[in-house]
Amino acid sequence: MTEKNPFLFDKDFAQKRNLTKDQILYIKNNNINIYTLLSNIFAKKGDLSTAKAILPQHIMQALSGELHYTDNETGYDTNDLGGKFKFLLLELDKNPKAREIFNNSYFTKSLKALFVGNAWKAEKTSWSNYKMRERVDLPNYVTPNDTAIVGALNIYLYNGDEIGIDMSKVIDTIVGVDKDGKYCLKPVDDLETINYLSSAVTEQTRILKSSPIFNDLYRDTTKVEPQRESSDQEAE
Repeated sequence: MTEKNPFLFDKDFAQKRNLTKDQILYIKNNNINIYTLLSNIFAKKGDLSTAKAILPQHIMQALSGELHYTDNETGYDTNDLGGKFKFLLLELDKNPKAREIFNNSYFTKSLKALFVGNAWKAEKTSWSNYKMRERVDLPNYVTPNDTAIVGALNIYLYNGDEIGIDMSKVIDTIVGVDKDGKYCLKPVDDLETINYLSSAVTEQTRILKSSPIFNDLYRDTTKVEPQRESSDQEAE
């Protein structure tokens, strides 16, 4: 029997918890809000100045210490994920040493692969290799200007019950508690935890890339695809 990855929701989590469609969407939305800030902060090596300038609503939400959708709304106890994420942002903003710890952590090294897009072995191409197909009918949650990862996350948000990464567990690989019970930066470095974290990122990438809607809207430009038959092909 395969051991459960502690950083992933069970595939049937929503069903087992009897969550509503809205609650599933709320959990996914909370994840995406955190991903949006983290991807920017990763790109800037822990510097928050760009995130403050272009993502002010995300910053203010994070600094409230609450997730956009509360645990009461999602039906899931996140063990103060909002408070831990707030602590992380405040540390990064004021402490150059914190940025160094953050950049060298496996929290950062693992999650960065999600935003590059090459973590899933079946589809090793990066998000930058995907381009929107021409003349496709877009759902109302995808726009023509969306990059592949933005499109993939929006498709993920509104489709399916599979959630993937449990950020309430992943945050604990970078934020711990000191002897006084206060939050502190405490990156994990044991190999078993690193392996689970890496596997969780791989699974989240698989969920995003394997969506039929994503593959209908985006194509991998590194592959030659068979020519699609035109629907208005002339009848013989």
